[in-house]
Amino acid sequence: MTRKEKFFEIFPEASRFDDNIPNVSPCQLDKNFAGDYCEDEICYLCRKKFWNHEFDESESFINF
Repeated sequence: MTRKEKFFEIFPEASRFDDNIPNVSPCQLDKNFAGDYCEDEICYLCRKKFWNHEFDESESFINF
């Protein structure tokens, strides 16, 4: 399961981009988050990498 699948399971009506990426930046969830993709001003690459991350059930879905 990906983070975005789990996120939309919990928040099915949350805002999203056309490619089904949540319109929530990892930086909005954790002020200490610093991804390698924070070059663009809308954080698209950061969001894409974060939300498409596959995790198993033993891992927290917000584990950075």
